[in-house]
Amino acid sequence: MAISPFLSLVVGLRSRDMHYKRWLLVLFITIFGSLIVLDQGTDGLVHQGRVYEYYMNHSFDQFFTELMAMLRLEPIKGTKGDVYIHVLSYLLGTVIGLPGLFHVVVAFVYGYFFSGVIIYLLAKLPQLKYRYLFYFFALIFIIWEGIDGINQFRTQTGIWILVYGALGYYETRKWKYLFLMLLPPLCHVAFLIMALPAWGALLLSEKSLGRAACLIIFVTSFFLNLNNQIFSAIAGNEFGEGKLNAYYVEDPSQKRETLNSGNYAWYRRSQKLGLQNTGILAVSFLLAFGGAYTRSMTSTEQGIFSMGLLTLSLANITSSISALHNRTAVLAGLFIIVALVMFLRRSLGTKLSRKVRDLHAILLGMIAFIFVPFIIYQMANVIYYVSVFMLGLPFLGWFYPEGLEISIRDFLSWIL
Repeated sequence: MAISPFLSLVVGLRSRDMHYKRWLLVLFITIFGSLIVLDQGTDGLVHQGRVYEYYMNHSFDQFFTELMAMLRLEPIKGTKGDVYIHVLSYLLGTVIGLPGLFHVVVAFVYGYFFSGVIIYLLAKLPQLKYRYLFYFFALIFIIWEGIDGINQFRTQTGIWILVYGALGYYETRKWKYLFLMLLPPLCHVAFLIMALPAWGALLLSEKSLGRAACLIIFVTSFFLNLNNQIFSAIAGNEFGEGKLNAYYVEDPSQKRETLNSGNYAWYRRSQKLGLQNTGILAVSFLLAFGGAYTRSMTSTEQGIFSMGLLTLSLANITSSISALHNRTAVLAGLFIIVALVMFLRRSLGTKLSRKVRDLHAILLGMIAFIFVPFIIYQMANVIYYVSVFMLGLPFLGWFYPEGLEISIRDFLSWIL
């Protein structure tokens, strides 16, 4: 890793030791997160700056008082109101006194849960019939949150904790994973709403009647708009009212006009307009009404897919609350993609006829084209935002901070 993180990852993943692979991924993601080139004003830099400005030499009494207030959902000046960032900032700013490690620790926590899901889905692969579809959608899974996953770490870490906990619970039925599924609201208070569908799916996905209810809720959500009711519920206290400044109402037509009039690359315009979400909808309808969900999925696949359907339903009924809708759509898309990758890992199951499975494969191949602009967009972001030191000698980026501003794109422009 000290010479070339990318090369070390490629070589290390050939090992058959799952524990070794897991920690190799954690280390890689930690280095990756510590070497991201962030623009001024982005979440990562803002939160790190707050450690220097507010949490240096923070008294324990003040920290504890603020922590209790956060748990009571009371607004606190100088903080973001989320337990995870509050505790992390206090530990780095006061207890350890090394705020410069902010992005390293954030990336480590993010990488721990992200790598757990990766290992579960991709570490052991049987003989694949539809291997090209599997690898394509596995790639979509890996890049779904993209660079923003580590930059917007409160929401994205909460998402990976929720998905990791859900997979762990369905596979082992251990209570510790249910406990993990309760933790995301500590990362970002929005999960008090965003995680409700996943918690509800734990009850509904076990029985055929519950799965039918998930389908009814999913279809009905396309005809409902509960923005006003949800706005009123959130604004019921001072803390919620303050958060609504971020969860503003956005006119979709105005967003399209802004993107079409701006100087954006076609793949970025497609991503910002949510073309990838159209792909998620197409996958959802195919699996939900093509027989896979009700007849051919395992209990784990049905549980994760149920979470995706219900979370997608929440995104549908909050379409005008921009920040809440966007975050919920990302979470829903991840659940759907994880369920699809698991299903493809079993070659679309065994309970569907061969002709039906082949038809599913053809339709999934057609849907795959919808995600092509999204892949190009995420790859472009890697080149634009990742430091050139990820290619080799990453420690130079830590001891030469100015060098972090040299992205892979800048380096390629210089040598070509």
